[in-house]
Amino acid sequence: PVGLAGLLVSATALAVAVVALRRLGDLEAGAGVGERAALLLMLSPWAVFLMAGYSEALFLAFAIPAWLAAKRGHWWLACALAMGASATRVTGLFLALALIVQFALYAKDRWTKWPALLLPFFPPLMYTVYQHQRTGDWSVWLTAQKENWNRTFTLPWDAWESTWRGAFGGGQPTDFTWMWRAELLAAVLAVAVTAWLLWRKRWPESVYVGGQTVALVLLPVGSSCFLAVVAGVDRTRGVVEEQAPVVAVGACRVYSAQPGVGHCLYPRTLGWVSMNSYIKREGTEDSMPSLLLRN
Repeated sequence: PVGLAGLLVSATALAVAVVALRRLGDLEAGAGVGERAALLLMLSPWAVFLMAGYSEALFLAFAIPAWLAAKRGHWWLACALAMGASATRVTGLFLALALIVQFALYAKDRWTKWPALLLPFFPPLMYTVYQHQRTGDWSVWLTAQKENWNRTFTLPWDAWESTWRGAFGGGQPTDFTWMWRAELLAAVLAVAVTAWLLWRKRWPESVYVGGQTVALVLLPVGSSCFLAVVAGVDRTRGVVEEQAPVVAVGACRVYSAQPGVGHCLYPRTLGWVSMNSYIKREGTEDSMPSLLLRN
């Protein structure tokens, strides 16, 4: 039932996103462009994630209509939809910044509509306050990323070198090798698109794409891909046994890349609680969620 619910949510969200993308394309570049844009989205290799129980489709169902509403000058609606996007994925903050630039350049009646721009920042802010009350740590999200997923910010050239080793250095399964290579290609394309947008003076769009690009190149290997690699499940015993995920859509694949280190590959699902799998260690069951779920 949970897996079916996830698929239904994603399918509905995808339908909303595709309709909005078609209307946005027609608005920006003329009749027929939106239909081709929607078709390219559906035929892209990554479209498979839009029909799984992941957050990508739901994010697009908020983000694309938000941008369409902003283009039409409906600022309260645009920012309310962007609030849904930032509640779905933290990258909604890049959308919020792009909306601010769009508002500053093109909005009318700015003095009566500018409070709408604050809406997308409320979900991350409220979540941060909530986690601080639970844990006493204002940066608990970053702490969880570092301790449980080995994700930390780093210099762009260090991130590139780390990803390059994963792609061409050997010692990786074939599936991961191609994933790291796709990461490198994505980084190059993201930089190129950002440069093109800046050259065309598409300032709001360059803020959104550029923000995503900065996040991509400042994070190490595996941090921006659709599957999160969790390192260091058990650094002392290396006793890792696969169990059924709690609410995961798809199987959790557990393997050992080196002695004493367990790695787990989690599919992204609808919520943090679903990103959980049981790891047996010395005969006991320990759940391996992030710090955000730890009581």
